[in-house]
Amino acid sequence: MWFKLVQAIKKKKLDQREESQSQKNYRNMEAILMHAVKLPSKTFLHLLQELSRLSSFCKLRLGILSRMEKYMKVKVKGKRSEKIQELVLELLKFSLSENQSLS
Repeated sequence: MWFKLVQAIKKKKLDQREESQSQKNYRNMEAILMHAVKLPSKTFLHLLQELSRLSSFCKLRLGILSRMEKYMKVKVKGKRSEKIQELVLELLKFSLSENQSLS
């Protein structure tokens, strides 16, 4: 009987611990995704003049736009993140203005 009681308490504590860890993991997920959106976009814009000379520039640009579209649809805690969507739109606007100035 004691063994079953100890096992039940142990299982409950492990479940609680696992639940609190998963909540901590999601807490930083949005910030991490925002950095993941910014880095390739800013790198692309920083190297835009050099990249625009490459024959594979169009393919690269389409790849970045495709990735941005995926970030627009990403869900954190079961719902779409408004912060990420706003960031993606801001980066796309800036990217378009940089592309126009390059032309």
